[in-house]
Amino acid sequence: MSAEPISEPIAEPEQGGKKRFISTFNPVLDREIKERMRAARSSILISVFVGLMAGVLYLIYRVALEFFQQSGIFSGGGFTSVALGRIMFEWILGFLLMLVAFIAPGLASASISGEKERKTLHLLQITLLRPRSIALGKLGASTAFLLLMIVAIVPLLMVPIVLGGVNVWQVLKSLLVITSFAVFIVAMSTYFSSVARRSQASTVLAYLMTFLYGVVILGLLFLETFVLGSFGAEPVMQSRPVSLFVNPLVALADAATDERSMGLEVSLLSGIAQFVDRPNDQFQEGAQLGPNGEVILQEPAEERAEPFRLPVWPVFVVLMVAATALFVMLTTLRLRLPSPKFVLGKTPE
Repeated sequence: MSAEPISEPIAEPEQGGKKRFISTFNPVLDREIKERMRAARSSILISVFVGLMAGVLYLIYRVALEFFQQSGIFSGGGFTSVALGRIMFEWILGFLLMLVAFIAPGLASASISGEKERKTLHLLQITLLRPRSIALGKLGASTAFLLLMIVAIVPLLMVPIVLGGVNVWQVLKSLLVITSFAVFIVAMSTYFSSVARRSQASTVLAYLMTFLYGVVILGLLFLETFVLGSFGAEPVMQSRPVSLFVNPLVALADAATDERSMGLEVSLLSGIAQFVDRPNDQFQEGAQLGPNGEVILQEPAEERAEPFRLPVWPVFVVLMVAATALFVMLTTLRLRLPSPKFVLGKTPE
């Protein structure tokens, strides 16, 4: 009885065989994704993130239900179900936007500065990879992990859809706004990672610039709405303030709400959208102050047509994409090696 030869596994050929598309397209992205996704802390982080969002969603449900019962409008019918779905949807999106703004800088702030600390950035720069490929690889790895976290909570958003008051189109628009803002924060953090020499410095710089971004857009909104509007600046009163188009919370409110959801008192995004649509009604023509300081609105002599208001969320998405492209270009310039200067008649050293 002759023993059969043991067949060994045949290795895939390096040349001429099938290769993974992502590895051929960008080796840096392939390596970064493998390192991030195969780490145990990645699974733990996503599990904690989904568990936290599920707990927040349940807490919103209990608080909203208690509010309806205390206010006397709880009926157990279709209105209560629709209102609960709308409130849960808007508040969970607000928490998601806040967590994305908090997590995104930490994911990308050490992507390039970490290579500097490990003395491996020069090894990437002297390969055949272009600086743009290195920048896109670092950006894509951080963005892919962040997108995975956002997609992981999509089943939670199905609960408000089932309750009512929310449609699929509003969910898609809202996720597009959050995703574009997340990619912008990652691109900005990646650029600061290419500037700083230490991961600690790049992390502090990324979080600081994210915080300053929020402070600046809130300051511009206050300036345009109240300061300029109160002095009768007609373009500011009749059109949307320019700062709204770079405000992620306002863009999210514009994408997630419609006319039917404007009347909910405890809803987050609906209240913001209602304030944005009518920020200066008390300063409009025909308004007078009563003896106790109250605003008395008088009917104008002639009815004026409603001014055209450009939707916020599409403009915000376009601006975030443009800003992301700008930071990618700046990161690419930072990753370029200094080229030798050729002088006519001399040989470069």
